[in-house]
Amino acid sequence: MRVAPVPASRAALACLGVLAIGALVGCAAFRPLPEGSDFALAPDEGLLVVHTETDRPIVYVAVDGERVVRGLARGVRYEIVVAKAGSYRWSGFMLAERDDESRVLRSRVQTRRVNDYWRFRVEPGVLNYPGQLVVYTAGGLRKGIADARVVDRSALVYTTLRERHRELVDRFPLVYTGGTRDVFLERVVGRGDAAREGAGAP
Repeated sequence: MRVAPVPASRAALACLGVLAIGALVGCAAFRPLPEGSDFALAPDEGLLVVHTETDRPIVYVAVDGERVVRGLARGVRYEIVVAKAGSYRWSGFMLAERDDESRVLRSRVQTRRVNDYWRFRVEPGVLNYPGQLVVYTAGGLRKGIADARVVDRSALVYTTLRERHRELVDRFPLVYTGGTRDVFLERVVGRGDAAREGAGAP
């Protein structure tokens, strides 16, 4: 995916801006994960795993125009938010050139991928994993070139979340809700859960 630079409106904001994957149409569909492990979800809510990997700090990631997570350091990051059940699309993200977010790139994305590639769904009452959003820049942000893709790394996410958020994984089944079929969660994890239930394990 190539990113075409857009001139900044102010000289002081050189190289500032947004990488947009699609039309930004906002709606209040997301909220932060409550503290503690005894919170309750509404009947039409589920949990969404925002799994990212970048070579630059992320100012924010947007879904259907709504900024879902903010202020992520470069590298691999896991964030969990509460989301309304429904169909969604990764719609944009902003990358910073420096860790203090003092320089950012304003660009628009030109992608040959079909729109469904960026879509995912949220199911109520489960831990939804739509895949990892991987974004890498080429030659620095000033050149206006970036590569963004969605990668299914459900095995890694399942292992990591069981280590870091065991109580959530125990309460809410982890389900892959991206655009392709996931064999690991469907066969391996599903089979293990069924076996534990049959044995009467907690």
